[in-house]
Amino acid sequence: MLRWISSTVGLALTVGSVAGILAFALGLIVQAPANAHLAAVQMAEIAAQQKKISDGAWWGAVLMTIALIGMFIAR
Repeated sequence: MLRWISSTVGLALTVGSVAGILAFALGLIVQAPANAHLAAVQMAEIAAQQKKISDGAWWGAVLMTIALIGMFIAR
């Protein structure tokens, strides 16, 4: 039933799908609240919030790259 998942295409699609979902969740869980909070904080807290946003964007880019590679391999 799930024999396709052990194939190269199936594995690439699975890894790519999981990475894409994680990138989406990262945006919802980390970046969206940090962006909302950034609008309401004092200047002293801005650097800490910008670091969170920067880190989240970096990890999002890494996860989306993995998703892109997975889609490319599956193609």
